[in-house]
Amino acid sequence: MREIEQAIRVLLHVLAQTLRLKSEERYEEALAYIRKAFGEADLSPRPVSELSPAELVALCRYPRGFEHGLALAIADLLCEEADVLARMGALPESRARAAGASALYEAALATEGAALPIDIAQKLARAEQFAAE
Repeated sequence: MREIEQAIRVLLHVLAQTLRLKSEERYEEALAYIRKAFGEADLSPRPVSELSPAELVALCRYPRGFEHGLALAIADLLCEEADVLARMGALPESRARAAGASALYEAALATEGAALPIDIAQKLARAEQFAAE
């Protein structure tokens, strides 16, 4: 449980830094920061960028259930990565990250009793928009 909470804290910190870098139009730095954070979070033996949407959802399944907090943190960061990649013209990669984010948002929505952010529908719509571009 502590490892999951630590991973969530790290990813949320990276999300804040990514938003700052994006606002300064420092896209390459933001992308490098995201990728480094996913590697340091040690969520999977393979890079998060190589995981399919189904594998990302499976990554958040633990013996006691689906870790919706972890799923949301990963999804939020994947959505920002999709945005950065789109701004850099890497549309196929952007779509792939957005598809992963969408799958995680949908899995979180399907989790019974999960405390979800009030803007989850907007987050899902944003990810779906990136996936369609």
